[in-house]
Amino acid sequence: MAPINARVIPVKRSSPPLSHRARQKPSRKTAAAFDFETKSSYSIRVRTTDAGSLTFEKVFTIAVTNVNEAPVNTFPSAQTVNEDTDLTFSSGTGNALSVADVDAGASAVKLSLDVAHGILTLASTTGLTFVDGTANGTGSVHVTGTISNINTALAGLKYKGTPNWNSSRGSAHALTREERARGGPV
Repeated sequence: MAPINARVIPVKRSSPPLSHRARQKPSRKTAAAFDFETKSSYSIRVRTTDAGSLTFEKVFTIAVTNVNEAPVNTFPSAQTVNEDTDLTFSSGTGNALSVADVDAGASAVKLSLDVAHGILTLASTTGLTFVDGTANGTGSVHVTGTISNINTALAGLKYKGTPNWNSSRGSAHALTREERARGGPV
């Protein structure tokens, strides 16, 4: 990215001089978004020119502090399935589940899937570690892994209700995602 240029315009000689206390500090704005994920610092060049065309120029560096953006869980609206039948979540059926987090990078994150009255089976467990005493094919599936591995596991996730269980009230489902603290455990 090119440096952001700011120009300070001097007071004309015909203008009465301002006392030091009455002068306002110049303020500059930019259309550039200071985004840590794009770049962690930006250079700004300030150049002043006096009435005699003499110039002074200085480059300043602005360090951008990273903030923890919220993760994004994508899931479909309420789903319906006949009793004793699998409900598959996938892009092919228009009801895919996915997670995203710009802060995660290649770091491990934790995904927790919990359902009442049934079991959940991930499509893949490659690159995942089961945690909290949970397992695939149970009512609670908690795993750690990269965003990519988790999304692969969610592509084809199956829910199967408890045999002969049916209700017009629905079943409680929860999808939560935790980000690994930098340098700490999930």
